[in-house]
Amino acid sequence: VKYGWLTTNPFRSMYFACLSMAAEMSTGVMVMNGIYDSKPPVSMLIVKNTASYHKKAVGKITFTCTDGKH
Repeated sequence: VKYGWLTTNPFRSMYFACLSMAAEMSTGVMVMNGIYDSKPPVSMLIVKNTASYHKKAVGKITFTCTDGKH
């Protein structure tokens, strides 16, 4: 996620929604890959989202999920 006009809040940091969606996507892609073409069809639903932010998000932010198969 790039820090820019669309992602910047009035406090000159990145909107939480942008960070949350990017974090969700980093894990959701693995799930989407696992359920694509499943029989019967399966849908995804987020039941819990936990976040911990340690400093102001500015610049280019990268999210990585290391819980899947390597």
